[in-house]
Amino acid sequence: MDMMILSTETVRYVTNLIENLFIMGGICVALPVTVVWLITRYRTKKMERKMDVLMKTVENGQQVDPALLTSMQEGEGKARLKNNLLNRLASGIFFTLGGVLLIILMIVHYFVREYIDMGVIVIGSVCVSLGAGLLVSYFVGRKFLAKEIEAEENKIDLK
Repeated sequence: MDMMILSTETVRYVTNLIENLFIMGGICVALPVTVVWLITRYRTKKMERKMDVLMKTVENGQQVDPALLTSMQEGEGKARLKNNLLNRLASGIFFTLGGVLLIILMIVHYFVREYIDMGVIVIGSVCVSLGAGLLVSYFVGRKFLAKEIEAEENKIDLK
């Protein structure tokens, strides 16, 4: 009888372990692979459409539009330097504050219930470090790209 109870508990434990592995595998492996595949497929289709238009233009003997040959359209590339830096700043603030709030929440939870969840502390620490990295990236990028951003703003004001 004891062997049967031990056996069912073992089966239940192994089943839960396998379910958790499938869920984590789906989140950590399948989701990123799918996202990368979709982005790559989108870019490939976009390039194929450009090449089709270019081939039709050459076949008909018309002049090729130079803008079609470049991968950057109007509003892309260096015209987005300031927006990219501001996105880093916003993301850095969001992640840093979110991580600090998670850690504070766990500290308060510890004083109220005398229990601390280390998983939440780890997630909060990762968020704080990610946010700090984004903030450092913003400030360093702002310092190094100051001349380009100023030239970009002057060029935009002229138009």
